[in-house]
Amino acid sequence: ALVFVADGRFHLESAMIANPHVPALRYDPYSKAFTREAYDMPKMLTTRYSSIQRAREATIFGVILGVLGRQGNPRILERVLTEIKRAKPNAECMVILLS
Repeated sequence: ALVFVADGRFHLESAMIANPHVPALRYDPYSKAFTREAYDMPKMLTTRYSSIQRAREATIFGVILGVLGRQGNPRILERVLTEIKRAKPNAECMVILLS
């Protein structure tokens, strides 16, 4: 089992997606609640597939780069933009810097 100690779910969800067959428990030290957590994998996969299908038809893409602290990597941004242009030469890309 995975025991996650925190008040949020963001990193826990990442662990649950990567390990879908491992039971997940979360302890919130603020509320003192200990709960069994679940993630709807079929719904997530359906949503992802739908997003991929929509992206295949798109001509304009927004690419978000996190710039808070050391999160953003300009080389990865350039690689993503290059891959979009390779796959869709006429695509427009809008870069959004988010802190």
